[in-house]
Amino acid sequence: MHQLYTATHMQNWIARLWQMMRQPIRLYWASEKIQRQLGYENFGDLLSKRIIEKISGRRVRWSRPSTACETRPVLLGIGSIIRRARPNCVVWGSGIKTFHDSMESRGATVLAVRGYITQEWLLKNGAIDRSQAISFGDPALLAPIYWPAPGVRKWEVGVVPHFMELEAIRKSQLPSQWRLIEVTQDPVSVIDEIACCSLIVSSSLHGLIVANAYRIPSVWVKWSNAICQNGGEAKYLDYIESIGAGISVPLDLQNNDLSDERVQRRLVEDQALRIVAGTNLVEMQRGLLASFPGKITRISSEMLRS
Repeated sequence: MHQLYTATHMQNWIARLWQMMRQPIRLYWASEKIQRQLGYENFGDLLSKRIIEKISGRRVRWSRPSTACETRPVLLGIGSIIRRARPNCVVWGSGIKTFHDSMESRGATVLAVRGYITQEWLLKNGAIDRSQAISFGDPALLAPIYWPAPGVRKWEVGVVPHFMELEAIRKSQLPSQWRLIEVTQDPVSVIDEIACCSLIVSSSLHGLIVANAYRIPSVWVKWSNAICQNGGEAKYLDYIESIGAGISVPLDLQNNDLSDERVQRRLVEDQALRIVAGTNLVEMQRGLLASFPGKITRISSEMLRS
């Protein structure tokens, strides 16, 4: 009887474990399709889903923190969404959006944040203690682990406008060796195009981050005040400080046309404008993998051990 009970107990335990592993990870990201009923997603936000599918080997489904059952955690990954965290949330690499973000709730489990500005914001709001060990980095920095860089660079410069500025940039006449990269494509397509460039010019935060993940220098620009107004530059500085780069303001191109050869030449030649991944990139990648809240896939484990 004892052996039968033990075997049955083990079978039930395995069945429960298997059922749990089959359940999708509940993830919140800023979804243009679900929340705003638009016909596209922003690649940086949707990349959260793609990365977590790769790192975990599990299905991922969108879930709203405010309506999820308190006993079923919701993961917050890539995005300027940390202000949305609720007590049932687990924060892994999220960040603030502006310097004026207000915290909607406390009690979330914080494992990793995008950068030091987000950490200070959490400390100021009493959401974490200074002695708490957390990792730093945007999970998009893990992209090269799952989508290796191609062997060739097809374009000299890739231009990655924020989706709010995309239509205006489409009007520019770019040189033949420049590539307009649209962030409303599937994230893997955007990553592939970024990885095929020698330099990235971007007003999209994740255009900058993905470029640096592949060791491609990037230039932070703005074509309008739509993104950086009212403290909106905070998310960029949060990331830029985390990699030890010295850029503090974007290059203002509001009154400049990318068709202008003088503008093109400055973007390519002015080394002072460039954001380059620091020597801590691998350390940040390992920290993100080590802090991931769940079992990770073999390829992820190999990166940790390398």
